[in-house]
Amino acid sequence: MSSGETVALAFGDFVFDPERQVLRKHGVTLKVDPQQLALLACLVARPGKVLTREELLEQAWEGRVVTGGVVSVAVAKLRKVLGGDREADKNTYIENRYGRGYRFAMPVVEVAALPEPLPTDLPISESRTPLMGREQLCEQLTRVLSAACAGQGSLCALIGEAGIGKTRLAETLQESAGALGVRCAWARYAAAEGAPPLFAFTRALRELNLEGLADEVLASLDTLGEQQAAAAQPVAAGQLSQELMLDARANMHRLLDQIAQSLLSVGRLSPLLIVLDDVHWADAASLRLLSYLLNDLSRMRVLIVVTLRGTGSLDRTDPRHAELLRLLSHRRCERHELARLSETDVAEYVAAHFGCDAPELSRAVYARSGGNPFYMVELLRPFSGSETPSAEQLRFPGVALDLMRRRLMDLPESSRAALSVASVIGHDFDLGLLSRVTARGAEYLLEALDSSLANESIVASAQAPGAFAFAHELIREVLYSELPASERCRLHLAVGQALEARRAAGIQIASTELAHHFLSALPHGDVRDAIGHARAAAAAAMRMAAHVDARQLLTRALEAVKFGLEAEPATLTALLLELALCERVLGTPGYGEHLRRGVSLARQHRLGEMLATAGQLLSPGPGLLQRADAHDVLSAALEALPEDDARNRAMVLVHLSWTPPNCMSATRVQSLLSQAEAQLALTQSPDAHAKLRDARLFFQAGPATQAQAEITAQEIEEDLRARPEVARSARVLAIGTARMLMALQRGDVHAAHQSLEGRNEMLTRLHNVELEWHQARMLLVLRMNRGDFSGMAHELEQLRQRSERLGLQAGRALWARDYGQLLYWTGDPKVLAPHLKSVLTLSANDNPLARSYKLRVLVEMELLTEAREALSQISCEALRDLPQDRDYLGVLAQYSMAVYALGSKPHAEVLYELLAPYPTYFGASISFECVGSLSHFLGQLACVRSDRAAAFDHFQHAVIYNERAELHACAVQSQYELARLLVAEGPQRDLARARALLAEAHEQAIAMGLNPLVRLITAAQQATI
Repeated sequence: MSSGETVALAFGDFVFDPERQVLRKHGVTLKVDPQQLALLACLVARPGKVLTREELLEQAWEGRVVTGGVVSVAVAKLRKVLGGDREADKNTYIENRYGRGYRFAMPVVEVAALPEPLPTDLPISESRTPLMGREQLCEQLTRVLSAACAGQGSLCALIGEAGIGKTRLAETLQESAGALGVRCAWARYAAAEGAPPLFAFTRALRELNLEGLADEVLASLDTLGEQQAAAAQPVAAGQLSQELMLDARANMHRLLDQIAQSLLSVGRLSPLLIVLDDVHWADAASLRLLSYLLNDLSRMRVLIVVTLRGTGSLDRTDPRHAELLRLLSHRRCERHELARLSETDVAEYVAAHFGCDAPELSRAVYARSGGNPFYMVELLRPFSGSETPSAEQLRFPGVALDLMRRRLMDLPESSRAALSVASVIGHDFDLGLLSRVTARGAEYLLEALDSSLANESIVASAQAPGAFAFAHELIREVLYSELPASERCRLHLAVGQALEARRAAGIQIASTELAHHFLSALPHGDVRDAIGHARAAAAAAMRMAAHVDARQLLTRALEAVKFGLEAEPATLTALLLELALCERVLGTPGYGEHLRRGVSLARQHRLGEMLATAGQLLSPGPGLLQRADAHDVLSAALEALPEDDARNRAMVLVHLSWTPPNCMSATRVQSLLSQAEAQLALTQSPDAHAKLRDARLFFQAGPATQAQAEITAQEIEEDLRARPEVARSARVLAIGTARMLMALQRGDVHAAHQSLEGRNEMLTRLHNVELEWHQARMLLVLRMNRGDFSGMAHELEQLRQRSERLGLQAGRALWARDYGQLLYWTGDPKVLAPHLKSVLTLSANDNPLARSYKLRVLVEMELLTEAREALSQISCEALRDLPQDRDYLGVLAQYSMAVYALGSKPHAEVLYELLAPYPTYFGASISFECVGSLSHFLGQLACVRSDRAAAFDHFQHAVIYNERAELHACAVQSQYELARLLVAEGPQRDLARARALLAEAHEQAIAMGLNPLVRLITAAQQATI
């Protein structure tokens, strides 16, 4: 925003205009004491910064002489205004930093200055039939629109049965909004018409023709159209990968963010109303966009209205409907359940319709319509323009199908026949397609459709000549349901072939539309065509990260196999693997069944490339979720692949290198990577070479080979600049991870920050919100490493919520681990133990880091019997053969923590030997948690080895190294261990120094909120008395 432009400040559910001293919540102006508003203005001007009482008195009270206690009172009142009067919520907006002052904890963003609120009595359009019984609801919607125009956007849901008046009410709101200069867009969803993901929503955005809609959004929408409409092929086996999915999610998140930012920008110029009609039929990608927007609506001048049938009709096992139900339960969603009209409402409508009271007729209309507005209008339609009929003249019962049939019975046969074919095409249809399918000329069809237009069964498009739509979805449903099953199949095939001909002529046709018609045509037509179109449509959906939609397409395709595809094992195997990948990305329970079937077929028919794909899905990357059977599948792929298929053989060897049990052995890892390198000498495959570099980076990021790792990282960056389309999201993440870990291993927190900041330029260019999420998480973990836990629980919760909004599969597991770290340092042991138990259930990996972490957690939970059993499974030889990869030091540190607690001397001897070369290094791993100086763990291991002199020396160095690295909590822990040695009997016993160290450690632990350490130090202090 330009420096001279007046702005307001948005935070949470509020918008505050400091200049006019106006605070609004959901568009409603709150009555707040001016002194509290002055205090709020001081706090929000510098969010996140601690302001002392003296600063607040100087700025908010302008130096007036008042007591210091007045600040506490004003803060308490302001918290109550902001909704934080409960003890648990008091720090949501304003945090008290004891002994220092107060800080505003919520993020604050600039928005357009608040306009004057709109009147709440906006005129409701009377251009159509009156909205009997909806007057109160109209007033409520007007207030919501007024709030949106004032900068407090929201989501409004109109819920009710078919014909209850949801669309009519939304149209009325649209007419009133248009009269006020509010820009309006309308998206309609329909049942099973094969529309591609985001199609309706993005078409509505295009129709807005917004001047401020960002160029990159328009370019992204163009790209989407090309992907959906192109003659897409199924994903090739070699391209089916976790990286493809990561990039697809990144691209989709970028588009969602662009749309949100554009709507925010455009809303500053003119408020917007977006109506999504029949959203219960919306695709998953549209619902995700809606969910994405919902989190930013409170600072937009945008009102989104959705209509849907009753929630009782939603299938909670359907991911789309589950997402819709989550949206409806969001605190920023205003739900309105539309009830049926009362008998009084019906009587008023009948009187208005015929110009006189007709009590007997009104009672009959009410009885037969049940108070459903659509049925009521249909019952009276034949008598429009005539005298008031008698109750006996209402010939049909008030049920939807009979009312629709009655309307259609009045049409000529030629019109009904044309509409029947149109019902197969979809809710919207055009004259050209209808002509091709019916083999009738345009003139004949126009004449046939004239009567349908006259009795309002269909409507003509004002924007596109020759385009039509059914006036109500119920009309299309009746026509479609009354077609014989064989005739429906034949017509779907004809429509599909006509659309194929259009595509061949260069007209953009979405693969999803073709898939819908060819699958619906079965058993008519060629099953290979149907499945081919479904896989192509699924491929386009996967590239958009629309995995729910892709899974539905592939599931339908798999069901179609019974029509004759069993004889083509390669296609069936590919179909099963594509479905397994979608289910894996979605976290679908039992996805392994499709994977198992695909692997079984691939083994039976020795489909080496398919087995390679399956193995890569089972073991997608180092440290990532890996299934136990990955090793067997990858080994089978290596046997089945031809000797001259160097690319796929190299890919399999690389994946084998990080797959258990290979990843447990440095010897085996090096052998596999050398074999992969030999294969790559025979091929020019850039992606295979990139995969090998990524593996090298992982295994070189240990303490002994950091120089080589930096060279590899630079090679990857050069490759990214030259070919940014190659799995760029995963690779950018890998580079940043490696550099940050190497810096943490050296104890160079400043360099770790620099490695994160160095990624900002590339992140800005990629606009990858998923990587930005990981970036934000790394910064939080770095803060915890330094012993800064203030407000951390709230920030971690925000991070978790954002990960759910983005659909990050690993987000919850990472949050659980980070929250466990917070509890370890600051929490109650009674809370820590059950949380750590949940952490273990979220981690199914089997690699050195996972094994050492599990052992550490068992010790922290005080499950020592289970911990000893787990340690007994780890031989000293296995410890010596651990790969010195990026997790090596973190793994050794975690094993050392457990061995210290369990007192296993043989393990302590080996671990001491392995850690001895690295006393100045630090225990860091892929979780980004840094557990402190390795001198600390050398001290613990020396204690187990009964070498108290060495332990004393190590703990002294650990205090120095941890402080130098700004790992303050770890330094306090080392200081505590050092003091314990000074208390114990022996040559190092020095009670005076122990008391001094414990007193200093106690003070620092209290200041940092290290409650578990405070208890331990207090107990140790008692022992010195």
